[in-house]
Order: sequence, then C-alpha cells, then structure tokens
Amino acid sequence: MTKTRIPALASRGLLGRIGNQKTTREYRNKEEIYSQGDASNAMFYVESGHVKLTVVSKGGKKAVVAILGKGDFFGENCLLKHSRRTTTATSLQHSTIDCVKKATLKGIIRREPAFSTLMLLDLLSRIGRIEEDFTDQLLNSSERRLARLLLREFIDASAAVDA
Repeated sequence: MTKTRIPALASRGLLGRIGNQKTTREYRNKEEIYSQGDASNAMFYVESGHVKLTVVSKGGKKAVVAILGKGDFFGENCLLKHSRRTTTATSLQHSTIDCVKKATLKGIIRREPAFSTLMLLDLLSRIGRIEEDFTDQLLNSSERRLARLLLREFIDASAAVDA
C-alpha cells in the first residue's frame, strides 16, 4: 500500500492559484467518489478526511491499494489519453475533496513549473514505494513486511512533526 504526500503543494499556495477552476465537495462516510472503469477526467486532492482506493479483479477479488489523507492527491492518470479509472475511490469518513478537471490540470502544468516539479517528484517517490512494496511481497515474510511498514509510518510521522 502506498502513500502520496505533497505538503509543499498546499503550503506554497499552488492549489490556491487554481482558484475557481476547481470544485470542492464534501463526501459522507463510505461515499463513492468514482468507480473503477469510469472515464478519468479529473484529479482530486484531499483537503480533509480519508479516502480508500480499491481495485477489483475480473474474478471479483478486491484489494485495498492505498489509504489517503489530508495533502494526498489521486486520479492523476486523467492526464493519459482515453484513460479509465483503475481504482474505486471511496471516502472513509466525512471528507472534503478538491476536484481539478483534466483540461484545467493540463493548463496548470504548462503555466506553473513549480506545480509540475512537485507533482513529478511525488510521482517518482510513489513509484519508488510501489517498487519497494512489490519487492517486499515477493521476497520477505509477513513479519518483516509489517516491521518495514511500521518503520515507514514512524518515519513519515516524525517528518510531519518536524515540518
């Protein structure tokens, strides 16, 4: 399971520059934001609350891909041509979610190099974590995976306190 954190995105006011080009919506506990297979036409940002990303196989097996919280973004695959949602996003509690449409996001990426850089760095970080998780699943015992996850959570919590 991966986490995505881009606190600098909010702290530098870059989301504020989007202004009225984004919509903000409140979601109830267990309310679906989008479904796997839907057309991917926007990216989302968690202002408050938590969001669960799940995937379901053709055979009906369901897996949790990520649990996201304040400062996390998701749905960035909307930037791909003709993309479909690969996950289902569901609010885990009352949550406030910003939505930026694909065309707006593309314009921001072209106009705001700082936004593009932060997004790229975060995506590279996410890829690194996914690779680590995949290697963990293949090579390590469940005990070792749990220890690594707990250590990562501790480090993330410590970094948040220091920020």
